[in-house]
Amino acid sequence: VNIRWIPPEMASNSDAETCQLAEPTNNQSRRIGTLSCKQDKASWEYDSCSGFGILKKEEHDAILTNVSDIYDKDPLNPRDHYEAPPVKRVKAIYGINLETEVGAVYKRRRAIAVSKNKVRSMHKLDLYAKLGPAGGLDGFELEKGVLMETRDTPQMIDGPTKFTSSVMRRSGDGTVPYYSLQFCRTWERQCVVSISELDGAEHRAILADKRFHKILTEYVTMEGDG
Repeated sequence: VNIRWIPPEMASNSDAETCQLAEPTNNQSRRIGTLSCKQDKASWEYDSCSGFGILKKEEHDAILTNVSDIYDKDPLNPRDHYEAPPVKRVKAIYGINLETEVGAVYKRRRAIAVSKNKVRSMHKLDLYAKLGPAGGLDGFELEKGVLMETRDTPQMIDGPTKFTSSVMRRSGDGTVPYYSLQFCRTWERQCVVSISELDGAEHRAILADKRFHKILTEYVTMEGDG
């Protein structure tokens, strides 16, 4: 069995510029002071790492190549395009206030070799990580290594300009985080945007929600320019 030592990486991978997956823009690792862990009389600290960083460390080059070929080379630039679609009106209907995964806490395995021809992933969920004192991650919950936003999570509500933003407590639809759901608010200077938020409506179950059908029916049968 060939074994090689990979020391802890204390800075974000510089290759992120060629495949952006939420890598910190300052290209520096950020110490997360709101997490703590004590196990077997030992304690340690955590550093932030993007999805790109994890995939790179696990050597999932095929996944990164596909992301680059399919998205980064797309002439429409879908992952770095913040303008509104070429339409006059946008109607958004989505669920809110369900616990929604927004991150995870991982730790390195002590060993990754299983047998001569089999290795395990280098990282695994840290089941013992705990949120620290309130103030750093207010409104979030961490359970068995998975970080969830909740209906008590402070959210920056985007407006058409940076001067029209506000903070409210919301969470996503159980699949999509709230920030992504309400991003269409930023298009309000380019087209007419109207939003309906349905409390407790789940990402897929919303399609069978009577509230959704009522709003949709009223919208598509509305007279005039609405």
